[in-house]
Amino acid sequence: MIRWKFLNHLRKDNAIRDYHFWIILLFLITILTTSVEATDLIFKADSLPKGVYQNGDSELKATQFWRYETGGWVLSSPKVSYGVVYFGSYDNNVYAIDSMTGIEKWRFKTEDGVYSSPAIFNSTVYIGSNDGNVYAIDEVTGIEKWRFTTTGNGVESSPAVSNGTVYFGSIGSNVYAIDATMGTEKWIFATGSYVLSSPVVSNGVVYIGSSDNNLYAIDAVTGTEKWRFTTGERIWSSPAVSNDTVYIGSIDSNVYAINAVTGTEKWQFKTGNYVVSSPVVSNDVVYIGSWDNNLYAIDAVRGTEKWRFATGGSVLASPAVSNGVVYIGSYDNNLYAIDAVRGTEKWRFATGGSVLASPAVSNGVIYIGSWDNNTYAIRVVPSTPIPTPNYVSIPGFRSISHLSMFYGMVFLILLIGICYMGWKAVKHRKE
Repeated sequence: MIRWKFLNHLRKDNAIRDYHFWIILLFLITILTTSVEATDLIFKADSLPKGVYQNGDSELKATQFWRYETGGWVLSSPKVSYGVVYFGSYDNNVYAIDSMTGIEKWRFKTEDGVYSSPAIFNSTVYIGSNDGNVYAIDEVTGIEKWRFTTTGNGVESSPAVSNGTVYFGSIGSNVYAIDATMGTEKWIFATGSYVLSSPVVSNGVVYIGSSDNNLYAIDAVTGTEKWRFTTGERIWSSPAVSNDTVYIGSIDSNVYAINAVTGTEKWQFKTGNYVVSSPVVSNDVVYIGSWDNNLYAIDAVRGTEKWRFATGGSVLASPAVSNGVVYIGSYDNNLYAIDAVRGTEKWRFATGGSVLASPAVSNGVIYIGSWDNNTYAIRVVPSTPIPTPNYVSIPGFRSISHLSMFYGMVFLILLIGICYMGWKAVKHRKE
């Protein structure tokens, strides 16, 4: 009521006859708002910075974090533990490299090339060598704890450690179970040919392939055969076990899904060439490479193809899956990052040689060995720096704070006008 009486008094006293003041006031507001269009005062999808998309993806590139050069091929797949990367090289050494700096912590000399990949358990690194030995090495000091000598020409199979026992295959056609602490033999199981496949242990059973074309299920405690499954060719692939199913590839070009309890086939999937790569199972999808240059994503239950991704060379390496991305090396010298759902390439990183090792992912860094004698640490960054998003598109205003300043100035000018009107009204009333 008071407000309306005040305005009525202003009207009666003709306090707004000072038109010069209002012309100046409107002129100032017009200067501030001339470039503003009503259609600009909204959130715009096309005002998002370059490299950021509405599906949440961004343009990414892989950059070298560090590179460590050895004296031979690096076909051994790295293992990361407590900030240290462990791997073998064909220069006969096992290496421990600081994961952040790429600086060598120690190296351990064997008597032949190391294709085997390390397993780490209870502060000990277990790894095989083509000198026929499996070594137990102190994780911190690099000092040998024990070695176990096999019969045959070497150990390219990678050890698996379960319940205090080390399991591995040998070129001498055997599968071994060794006490992890003492290095003494618990049992030995003979297959019909050399064993390059690496074992996996699940529910008290050791699963491992052999070049005699068979996948074996062996009792982990007694070393007795539970069943065998015969494929059409040699098995160099290593098995994966998920939901009571064993998945494995064969040089007969097939990927197999086998009942883990009975050893009966559930399905087989045909690729275009040898399958030496080992499968990885994630979210009911089997990821595996083939000599036909492709990485396949296969429905783990039905055995049907979900997608395939073509590289420029044979895919002998095994994939790694992390945070919805499949990482895979190829004979074309590249490490690829593939969207696990869509099968589309996110980025690739070129090394100087074929990538036959499998990658390891730890704390956002990808570690991979190459035939160029190097192990690489790779980080992923946006291909262009991402600026602060311009949520509101107004010419001349780069941020919300600038917009606030604009409206503050308009409000201040209007407040001055109201105060001026009030002063004029009071003045006229006194007169």
